[in-house]
Amino acid sequence: MGSNNAQASQQYERVLQQCNNCLVLLRQLRNRVMRLHSHLFHSRPQSTSKEVWHMYFRRLERLDKEFRDCFDNLENYAKALPNQLPQIDPLNRLRAVFQEEQLDVQVMETVESMIDCENWNEGNFQTYTYLGEFLRLQRRRPSSIVPRPLSCSFWSTGMSPHAQFEAAFAQFQKELLKNKTGIFPTFLERTAVGSIVELRFGVLFEKQIVFTQKMLMVENAGVVEHMLFVAPHEEWSFYTDLGEKRVDLSKCSQYVVYQKLSVQANLHLMQTINTQEIRWTAQTLHQLSSAFGKFQHIFEATCRTASEFVF
Repeated sequence: MGSNNAQASQQYERVLQQCNNCLVLLRQLRNRVMRLHSHLFHSRPQSTSKEVWHMYFRRLERLDKEFRDCFDNLENYAKALPNQLPQIDPLNRLRAVFQEEQLDVQVMETVESMIDCENWNEGNFQTYTYLGEFLRLQRRRPSSIVPRPLSCSFWSTGMSPHAQFEAAFAQFQKELLKNKTGIFPTFLERTAVGSIVELRFGVLFEKQIVFTQKMLMVENAGVVEHMLFVAPHEEWSFYTDLGEKRVDLSKCSQYVVYQKLSVQANLHLMQTINTQEIRWTAQTLHQLSSAFGKFQHIFEATCRTASEFVF
């Protein structure tokens, strides 16, 4: 595989060199055409002397020969060019970028965002190094909510981030049924590019499952974008959209404590967990669910002075 890539890269370099030679010959051909045209129509001798006309035709013949030689060289280089460029990874990525640009209304804004993203990727290693060296102590910082980038749609059906999330979630369900960890996941809504999943946490009490926490996650193109908490006995709100039932994400819990839990979970999701860089597997889903499952322990908190339960 590596030798094929190296061979394709060398072939691509040769094609680029031939294209550069063709461009140089095109410029030379243009200059010779302009000189020949100027000599024919703007430099005709006014004298009737045979020697002057003889020198004029000799120079004209020389310019014509240079023009023909330049054209022949250009034709030889052009015939040596292949019908298509070699398939190399940078060229395929560039072709994919051009295809994605045509799908966006604001093309220039998209290109500038891509350039900014590339510049960030080049400098992120130095940034992480500085953070590791100079920011040893943990400190609270204000919220830095940034717009999420556009998700790339140049994916095959089975390799898209959404498909990977669905496959990992299905494996996650199987492992939970086998291990009986007290997490009960299910799909509430599924589309071609996203889904809404429900996670319920429960314990076994007198041969019955008692649910202690209920939440949902909104996944779009493999990225978890929103979370919502409600009381275990509350039901989700639905509305009808073109004959299909959709989860109404604007309806929050009727209890203030679960509203605040939703706010804190979304802040935690945006500031400390970057789901854009997560490779979805059953293990990563279990880690993410366990992290947010710890929110149920807030109801076990006791008052610092009275030593009684807060809720």
